[in-house]
Amino acid sequence: VSVGGVRNMARTINNAPVDITNNLSNGLREYLADGGTQSFEFTMDGVMSLSDPGFAIIEQESRARRLVDIQITSGLGDSYLFAGAIISLQRSGNTNDAETFNLTMSSHGPLTYYAA
Repeated sequence: VSVGGVRNMARTINNAPVDITNNLSNGLREYLADGGTQSFEFTMDGVMSLSDPGFAIIEQESRARRLVDIQITSGLGDSYLFAGAIISLQRSGNTNDAETFNLTMSSHGPLTYYAA
């Protein structure tokens, strides 16, 4: 799905490591290597257009609460490919006859990264 009008995009890596601190840790926190959960979250905002077929798909899938296949390409040319959930989709009022949107998506399962 290609969505036009995106002005800003951010990516966040969320890690929730497994705490394995015990009586032999000398009072220092220890984590299980490669343990816990990890997720990737992408947020973007921009000016929307109801004539944009990509935005219509995002609107439809967010209402249906389905997992979607997502590819995001940054302005530098690197990209991410993953299945994900649309966490939130916000549409905001009129600014000089242009409606804006805010979109947050989170990964489900593995994410593939492609360098530029």
